[in-house]
Amino acid sequence: MGSKQAVRKQMQLWLKDRDESRMEENFSNLERKYGLDALKSFRREQTKHEHAAVHELVKDGKEEVLKFLVNKKGFDLNVQRSSDQCTPLHLAHWSRPGLVELLLTLRADPSIKNAYGEIPGQQSTADKNMNALLTGAKTADDILQLIGDRFDDFGGDSMMYAFKLLGEKLADYELVSCKYVLAAEKRTQLQTSATYQRLSRALKDVACRPQKAMNGSEWSTILRAMTALPDEGLLNEMLVSIEEGRISCQAWHGNHIAACIAALAKLGVSPKWHSSLRLLGDALEPQVDALHGGDVVKVLWALGEMRLRLDTLLSAASGRLLGLQHESHCEPQALCMAVWAHIRTQSRNRDTFLRLAEMTKEQVDGFLMNMNVTLPAWCFARGNVADEALFAAIFRKANVTMYDGTSRHPEDVSMTEWLMSKAQLFIAYQFCKEHCPTALDVISFRLRIDLQVILEHRTGITSDLISRATSELLDERGLAELDRMIDNLGSMEEVHFDDSMEMQPGNTPAHDVAKLNAARSQEVLGKEPKPVASFVVLEFGRDPELFHAVLLEAEELSDCREHLRQDGFQVQLNNGTKIFVRPERYGHACEAANEKKLHSGHVLLDAHFEDAVMKAISSLPSKLQVRLKSRDADVLVFVPKTFPSGPYPIALATAKQGESEWEVKRTFIDFPVTSSLHSGVHNRSVKSA
Repeated sequence: MGSKQAVRKQMQLWLKDRDESRMEENFSNLERKYGLDALKSFRREQTKHEHAAVHELVKDGKEEVLKFLVNKKGFDLNVQRSSDQCTPLHLAHWSRPGLVELLLTLRADPSIKNAYGEIPGQQSTADKNMNALLTGAKTADDILQLIGDRFDDFGGDSMMYAFKLLGEKLADYELVSCKYVLAAEKRTQLQTSATYQRLSRALKDVACRPQKAMNGSEWSTILRAMTALPDEGLLNEMLVSIEEGRISCQAWHGNHIAACIAALAKLGVSPKWHSSLRLLGDALEPQVDALHGGDVVKVLWALGEMRLRLDTLLSAASGRLLGLQHESHCEPQALCMAVWAHIRTQSRNRDTFLRLAEMTKEQVDGFLMNMNVTLPAWCFARGNVADEALFAAIFRKANVTMYDGTSRHPEDVSMTEWLMSKAQLFIAYQFCKEHCPTALDVISFRLRIDLQVILEHRTGITSDLISRATSELLDERGLAELDRMIDNLGSMEEVHFDDSMEMQPGNTPAHDVAKLNAARSQEVLGKEPKPVASFVVLEFGRDPELFHAVLLEAEELSDCREHLRQDGFQVQLNNGTKIFVRPERYGHACEAANEKKLHSGHVLLDAHFEDAVMKAISSLPSKLQVRLKSRDADVLVFVPKTFPSGPYPIALATAKQGESEWEVKRTFIDFPVTSSLHSGVHNRSVKSA
């Protein structure tokens, strides 16, 4: 008999087969090798739902194999999945109504309730229809109106989706802090309305009733939505329920616990709730080795942000990253996060911290982002790691990244980041002067001058360097800000590492002509340039069935797929195009896919998912000859800017003031003009200037 892992792997491969006759033939081989009981107990692990084989077959519509397993092999058709206790019949009502009659014939029990108390059929249309209506809502008022008019039609999923959309409609996303910001008056106005209070009470019921909060997915969804729309009453009720033991997180999935901890850190919960966080941390610790790298980073960031001293969890998460080093090159951002979390929490695990220092020493030469070089320099200085080879490697790389490296932020905040990098390096410079001076021998002339200017400024020494600093390094105001940062870094009072859960694109020269033209068109109109979305499009020469299967199942992309699914989005469009982007960029991604006329051989993605996609494709058998045909690295989507109705900026003989709106699209100003043709009297067409 094979191991559980071997059974899972072979069953997942078997379930991907599209030929039902061949599946029946091959099942006997699996049964002979692993035993029927092991195959019946198969669950699709490392996914939210942990489907049994019969769930998967219903999802894929494989009628003949279903009948074969139930009638001839005795598979239980009433098995409930882990996430929400849905049976295959629940799934059939939702997405495969043509299988409902077959499942009933096979003796599926129509009276079994899921975690929400629904029998099969009750959930078949309500949440799905409500989510569609919510997606089409343009404003927060529209969402509130929908909730007020059709509250009884909302299920748990659609309530959480409505809550999430309300926050997104009302809050602004702040690039520097990587957080949503909602004006207090807007929030008060919304949360005092009777409709919102009704929604909030319903969410408390979803989150705080044990039979509904089964695996933590409800908590992670609500808490992440709360980062845009904080609800103190709802949050307190949730945390009290976990502290009092009414809700147990011990059986929750690790990825949901990680998301909960990260969201609570973003919400800035007060220390009085740290006991709740410790309960979540204790539940997560045994599952850390099963987490994906992105979830590990969330946990590390949260521990550092809250200065939450959970040494065993911190060591487990850091150990997971050290383990990933042997599997593949550890992401610089993750490594920096682990180092930073040790300093912020004042961890007592010196051994793990020194192992992270060794990994940094080995990998820093490959770092491209400046903050990933300068932040560890400050951390290891604060941690009193007097390793000359380590600091020599860091300074050698800083010689380049301080002047030519990429930034985590767009241009409007890069000065703050640049000053912080200077402050971090300066503290490391001062540490090395005392403890490992030979490490400073590698510093370039340009960086040495900058560090010396800061030193002379702080010591009050007057020299030619100070006068040059005003014009070449920074002005006196910049030097004063730098002083403040160095003092804060020294005391650790205001040191925050920007949240990597919403990583920002690098700061590169604005050489894109279309982008510049769009900005110029709005500048002429006296308006600020609107942001654009940028994607990577990969085209593959062939797209056999396994090509689609591996992208929809690859473990490397499971986080992305899960986040999209939780927000009600599909990875695969109707035309077969695959989309791997952050949920908040999904709408722009669909717009780009439509405009580029992408097809089933295309994959549209955020740049940081490209390695994962290519890794998944590389796992395909070479005989399939799936090769990358083309790569477009800068597919742009311009967000239209709509201006108030009339007067038009250009005199139009056929249009009257105030009868429509006009907007900037790409490099054109679009405004509607009534057609002069007799057949077009009642139609409107758009002309561009």
